[in-house]
Amino acid sequence: MGLTLSARVTQLLGGHILVNSQKGLVICSNDGRRTGVTSIGGEGFPGTLITLAIPRASAAKFDEKLSEAKDFEGLLRSRGNSANFQP
Repeated sequence: MGLTLSARVTQLLGGHILVNSQKGLVICSNDGRRTGVTSIGGEGFPGTLITLAIPRASAAKFDEKLSEAKDFEGLLRSRGNSANFQP
């Protein structure tokens, strides 16, 4: 769920997601377009590297967009069923 939520927040903030592996590279833009490049001869990143890039100007809206993303993914509890965490 972490990557799904991170991807949604990145999209809501107007950012891009880059997934790089031995198979190639995929860039997911905030409008849902995906651009892919297949590596030649398997010469790519040895594993999977995921990079989330958001515009600096959007960073101040992170908390708001995180709540929006949680709501979209169905992760927010209905009112009255909240938990309070105290140190």
